[in-house]
Amino acid sequence: MAGTYQDPHTMDGVSFGYRELRMGLCAMQAALTTEVLLYFTRRRFEERWLSAPPAERGKHVLAGLASVCPLSLTLHQSRAFCVNELNVAAHRNDGRLLIKLLRGMLVANPGRIPENPLYIPDPVWDAIAAHQRTTGASAEEKLALEVVLIMRNDLITHVIVYVLRSFLVYNAPLTGPLAEKLLRLQVKHAGSFNDIEKKSKQYCIYCRKPNETTVKYSRCRRCWEAIGLEILYCSVACQKADWKTGHKVGCGKSLDLESIKKEVPVVRGAPKHPPPIVGPPLPGFTRSSALGYQVMQLNLWQEYDYFFTPQTRPVYLKFTHAPVQAVVRAARSKALDSGDRPTVARLAHFLWALSSKDTRALSFGLTGDFILEQFKAEYEFEEIHAAVDEMNNRMIRDPLLRPPLLAEAGFSAGKWEDYYKTWPANKPVEIAFVPIDADLLEKYNFER
Repeated sequence: MAGTYQDPHTMDGVSFGYRELRMGLCAMQAALTTEVLLYFTRRRFEERWLSAPPAERGKHVLAGLASVCPLSLTLHQSRAFCVNELNVAAHRNDGRLLIKLLRGMLVANPGRIPENPLYIPDPVWDAIAAHQRTTGASAEEKLALEVVLIMRNDLITHVIVYVLRSFLVYNAPLTGPLAEKLLRLQVKHAGSFNDIEKKSKQYCIYCRKPNETTVKYSRCRRCWEAIGLEILYCSVACQKADWKTGHKVGCGKSLDLESIKKEVPVVRGAPKHPPPIVGPPLPGFTRSSALGYQVMQLNLWQEYDYFFTPQTRPVYLKFTHAPVQAVVRAARSKALDSGDRPTVARLAHFLWALSSKDTRALSFGLTGDFILEQFKAEYEFEEIHAAVDEMNNRMIRDPLLRPPLLAEAGFSAGKWEDYYKTWPANKPVEIAFVPIDADLLEKYNFER
């Protein structure tokens, strides 16, 4: 493990390795979710993957394996624990297998590191875990199983990321005959990883900076003397920062499995974000990939009220009329959290009506049809057009011609007039492009 030395045969050594892998997997799955939501929504990954020829799918799965396994001995060895999930022939013949794996790795709160990693179910490993629960397994046996589960799901997560990038030609990894040759060499010469590990440089446990000099990094004295754990730092600043972000709690203490599981993952150097304004959905409601992408953007750019993607870059809406913004945000919150159909219909109708009134919306590609199609995909609401037609009829029947979203929020004649008279000169809504996708991925960069 970078930045540490611990005898791998001791419980403390295995526990520390498990702890680092566990936190890294949580971070990796957060990063994967970011990319998946982006690719599903903007680049139609699922549709393109399922319609790709079998040979094309097989090539990219092979490329993912060939690119990931050389990254570390741990990843290479993990192939033995997920032979079914990463079977190239199976993925070649059935594109749904990757989609199923991918959906199983999406965190509930996009853009946030989860407290616990997600695991792909497997009959064999699930049976072993069940057997442990009923037979009173030892601490060593429990830890061994947890390490295997982390290693297995870490490899699956890494491979999914690389397959996505290979297929969409984003940081494309190795493909073709070279990838297959490399994969075969890994199997034949797996022992060479040990030599690589021995020659590896020291790394700062906090900032991951490699030691390029002959002067050794300083280590945490208490961890070394108490449990033989070598935790290295490149500077006093990094040591103090690591102390504040979590090392203080476990310094010099032996690690046990249950304590590790209770730790909230802290990824050193990860970007800092404000608390999310949109949390996980309510029980019983599962967000679509498209809606997850909406949530991710709303949590990143919290000053905006809704996002649309009619062109190559997302467009945001921000209502500057405070009473209307409050109504829109209340409806948005209910729709995002529960998928409530009447609320979704009222919100969609209000934004649909806006597109016909503001010429700027059309200049960004925000036609009424596009807005409804995006809502249809986000909320998996097939009847959205009929529902919005009904909302429009209700608006026409209203004596003040108020959209149902505002009428049901209790907008009086005075409030409605105050809002309506601002059109079009004062433009009580901002419409503009948001930063490009590369910025989104950079802001949510949780990879180790």
